Amino acid sequence: MLENVDRIGCDEPFRQIVENSLDTIKVLDLQGKIRYASPSHRGVYGREAREYMGESAFDSVFPEDLSKLVYALEVVMQRNKPVTVQLRKQHQRGHWIWVEASCSPIMDENASIQGIVLISRDISERKEYEKKLQYMAFHDYLTGLYNRRKFMQLCESALELASGRNIRLAILILDLNQFKWINDHLGHDMGDVVLQEFSKRLLQCKRDHDFIGRLSGDEFAILMNQVESEADIIQLIEHIMAALELPFELAKGAHQVTASIGASMYPDHSESLSMLIKRADLALYKVKGEGKSGYNGYCIYQNS
Repeated sequence: MLENVDRIGCDEPFRQIVENSLDTIKVLDLQGKIRYASPSHRGVYGREAREYMGESAFDSVFPEDLSKLVYALEVVMQRNKPVTVQLRKQHQRGHWIWVEASCSPIMDENASIQGIVLISRDISERKEYEKKLQYMAFHDYLTGLYNRRKFMQLCESALELASGRNIRLAILILDLNQFKWINDHLGHDMGDVVLQEFSKRLLQCKRDHDFIGRLSGDEFAILMNQVESEADIIQLIEHIMAALELPFELAKGAHQVTASIGASMYPDHSESLSMLIKRADLALYKVKGEGKSGYNGYCIYQNS
């Protein structure tokens, strides 16, 4: 049926290119069955080329990516146009490999499609790099928490979801007390260690559906989803304060680190994210203004 497959061994230059290519090359019939597989499959997937003969091109494709390949092959057969798709294929050892597959039609002398050439390239390293870039775009490099940009996006999404559904949320703004003293007297390296350890303790305290972000310097924020009342806020704050009772072990000895916390609630104090943050800040400044800069203190905003 696929005369082109039989010709692979006849054209020596073409055969040399195919058999020495680092990309994997398959020739499929119109039912998606494999009629030819290049030797490079062994190096990429850990299987001998002959083992693929007669199998379906859809075998060993990651389940969530099957629809991509189905669509690509349908486009090739219906429009006689090449299509490129990215999907995951399973290695013989069980792990998944990201590949970029180029699907092209095989035409006969009458311009009728007789099959499909599937040329795939391992792009796992590229995907890993893209994943790291995406992570860096939305996370703080030092603590691993969400950065300001991502945290604000999460808050906006949460507010949009809560709108009109009788769902209450809370925003907490946290500020480390005497952090400047730590930087000035212990050094910025120790300051970074404090920020990292503080972040770890916050993560241990948060509820499963809450989000934490580092807004800037020693300023952090928590989005509390599904808040029933102020009691939920106070419970989390007290959990955080209890976590800070254990001194931080630094290179220059153990140091007690404390925080001031301000909070506001949606929709009680505002339906605007910017106003909720502003009012949580006002509550935070009230704590600091009362002279509680050397130990844990908190305040929940109250409408005047």
